[in-house]
Amino acid sequence: MSDQPQTPDLSDGKSQSKEAAAVRPRTRPRKHQRRRPWLWLTLSAMAICLWQKDTLWPPFFHRVATQKLDRHEPEEALKWLDRAEWFGAERADTAMLQTRAARLTGDAALFAKALQLSESRGVSSLYLQRERILWAAQSGQMSIATPHLSTLLTDTSGDNRDVCLAYVTGFLRSLRLNEAMSLLDVLLKDSPNDAYPWLIRGRIWLLQSESRKAESDFRMALSIRPDWNEPLIYLAETLYDTRRASEALPLFETAMESDEFHTRAAVGLARCMKAIAQVDKAKTVLQDALKRDPLNHDALLELGSTHQEEGEVDLAIPLLESAIRQMPGSEESHYRLAQCYLSVGRKDEADREFKIVDEARLALSELNRLNDQIRNQPQNEDLLVRSGELMLRFADPDDGVAVLMSALDINPSNKTAHKLLAEHYQKLSATIPELRQQFERHKKLSE
Repeated sequence: MSDQPQTPDLSDGKSQSKEAAAVRPRTRPRKHQRRRPWLWLTLSAMAICLWQKDTLWPPFFHRVATQKLDRHEPEEALKWLDRAEWFGAERADTAMLQTRAARLTGDAALFAKALQLSESRGVSSLYLQRERILWAAQSGQMSIATPHLSTLLTDTSGDNRDVCLAYVTGFLRSLRLNEAMSLLDVLLKDSPNDAYPWLIRGRIWLLQSESRKAESDFRMALSIRPDWNEPLIYLAETLYDTRRASEALPLFETAMESDEFHTRAAVGLARCMKAIAQVDKAKTVLQDALKRDPLNHDALLELGSTHQEEGEVDLAIPLLESAIRQMPGSEESHYRLAQCYLSVGRKDEADREFKIVDEARLALSELNRLNDQIRNQPQNEDLLVRSGELMLRFADPDDGVAVLMSALDINPSNKTAHKLLAEHYQKLSATIPELRQQFERHKKLSE
């Protein structure tokens, strides 16, 4: 028997030969060696991807960005194009897509920057001229855009859907609803599976007080894109306005999951809850919404109104006062606040608020008449200026700006329109310094 100690086999207790014991330690390195080819292959693939990043990655990001644009999500498209810029060289095709996406956001500064980038990269002047015309269309400069409409619609090198939607937006800005509807009809025949035109037509039906038709179009948009929250919230609001709060309630709950529409959906949900006698739940929903968006006029008004209806005037007054600070022309906010003041004996303040309410109601009545006239006389700059003035004071100021810009499109020297815009931008520039330039430009043109 050998004097050498034998190594035990811990697995089965049997002895191993010296040859097996000698071989065993070398099995581990060989196992790792078998992995090394895969490691080298992975590293090689990564190296190739980085080496060819200028040609491999941008086309992929372009495809995703184009898909986002087809879904009318220009902000998301720009994110993917930023990635293409980071990975790729200074490509002209990236700049072209950035120009289109920037235009669709409606941001003038962003669009100007994208145009400049495209020009520096040698993008076709015809393409850039097309984008400039579409920008003019969608921003309501119809005197510039309208002469090019037929040419653009017959140009097979471009996307007719893009053309139609740009011009529809412009016609809506200038209250030319019949022309907008005509283009939408063409678009819906050519692209029935695009949800966006259904949404836009539904919104036009609402402007014309055609609730049933609007509901049908919103439902069609959702059938095409079930995950899209914009037609969802319009549908919910239409159902609530037609006294179907129980149907609207679950739609508002779904829309609240969206960051973009959370507060708007919360207001709608609270109204539905109040309609079915769930007032305490409605208050909680509105309070939570105001924690996220404390200066939202609609949420402040709704919660203030709810407290007032419950006799909680002391809670209602500061909310309604805050709502008026956010939207000074809100007729309902002034009316609710007047009632609150009256109930606590603050008669002089109540009278002041009731006077504002009377003025607002007269203005809104005039505005409705003006809008009817504008539909028949879309080129009447005086009607547009007066309508824009009333919108700035008693309706949505953004709509007022759009209508005044339509008046300036007809007559760029209209001093009244410039004066109204200068006053509007002067107020806004106190909190948004970037608008100071707009104020100064319109002030100069008004003098």
